[in-house]
Amino acid sequence: MLLFLSIVWGTSFFLIKKGLIALTPLELGTLRMASAAIFLIPWALFSLKKAIRLSKEKMFYVLLSGIFGMFIPFILFPIAQTRISSGLTGVLNAAVPLFVLIIAFSFFKARFKKINFIGVFVGFLGVTFLILGEFSLSALSEIDYYAFYVILCTISYAININLVKFKIKNFDIAVLTSFSFFFPGVLAGIILMAGTEFSDHLLDWDAHKNSIVIVVILGVVNSSLAMLLFNKIIKGTNPLFASSVTYIVPVIAVIIGSFDGETLTFVQIVSIAIILTGVYLVNKK
Repeated sequence: MLLFLSIVWGTSFFLIKKGLIALTPLELGTLRMASAAIFLIPWALFSLKKAIRLSKEKMFYVLLSGIFGMFIPFILFPIAQTRISSGLTGVLNAAVPLFVLIIAFSFFKARFKKINFIGVFVGFLGVTFLILGEFSLSALSEIDYYAFYVILCTISYAININLVKFKIKNFDIAVLTSFSFFFPGVLAGIILMAGTEFSDHLLDWDAHKNSIVIVVILGVVNSSLAMLLFNKIIKGTNPLFASSVTYIVPVIAVIIGSFDGETLTFVQIVSIAIILTGVYLVNKK
């Protein structure tokens, strides 16, 4: 499941890049959330009775899950990719497990073995080598503060992962996923129709259809279906293992790039081996 999710999420940054061709970052992010929320309506209706029984405190945590797991990153990622490449965005996203460990250890009193800490830093070391293999030092020096938007996204994801594991761990997966998307999805739909020029884009369909279809796919497959699977992984394992998907995503991106004509260098192969070693240590009992 982790590998499948890595493949799905490994294509997300590429799809965002294509969606930005005809849409603004705000249009892309809100359309993605609204599409995901609409797709999950059957799950929400099916789970309505279970949701009604939840306390206000539990629903508050579901709302927080939607804000940190969807709303913030879905808006900030497209903004970041107006200035930095999709590949670098995917690589920077690998910082999620590091923040998961820091937040879980600091705020949720979670206990981890030393080997798990070592695994996080080994994985992060592999990502660092991958960055150096993908980008020249001169190119890295030109990255401005837009890269920090990606770091904010990784912190937001890490908060959500810990919320799911420690505050709403006994939730039904359908309830958690559908309703965590529902609240941001409604807000996103309002912003999309009232605060952007998306309605005009629908009238000029031929010029915008490719980007719109791509973002709808991004919302349905790479967001709602992927989050259903991700929440199942979190509930069945632990936050560090679940977040290690962000270490595998850059690996998938490099492999896909090699099939698309990009050169798979020796440094990249070594980096992939280091990253997978880190993922193994993160999951070691």
